[in-house]
Amino acid sequence: MSKLLKLFSTHAGSLDGITKEQFQSIPLLQHSPFNERLFDVMDKDSNGVMGLLEFAQLMSTLSERSSKDQKLRLTFEVYDHDRDGRLSLEDIALTLNKITGGVLSEDEAQQVAGKVLEESGNAGEALAFEDFCKVMMGTEFEKKMSFFR
Repeated sequence: MSKLLKLFSTHAGSLDGITKEQFQSIPLLQHSPFNERLFDVMDKDSNGVMGLLEFAQLMSTLSERSSKDQKLRLTFEVYDHDRDGRLSLEDIALTLNKITGGVLSEDEAQQVAGKVLEESGNAGEALAFEDFCKVMMGTEFEKKMSFFR
């Protein structure tokens, strides 16, 4: 817990909270294409400041000790840009653009997103959390979502 407090207070400057800019300066997270989304998802009251509890919850989920379900839920929330509880074609395309650094054109991202939905059996629809879990089962995302011991 003392490492967590030190990390938080070093970047926040106080225990009152950490801003998005301060959060994005954390070395472990600053190169993630999702650092802005991680902040937005964890800033539950949308006040532009992540409190210590919210920060601790995020760091816990990003630790290798958290469950696969916790990691899946956080990943789903990060990918759900419009926060409607489903991953639409647009959500998946935005996620692909983040992952690829904008290399894909909008049309290409939409086509790939359409293929993802089609291959998951949800062509023309959106992925619910359960469908997302099935899609992610064949990947090594859990290792990629573990930053801390």
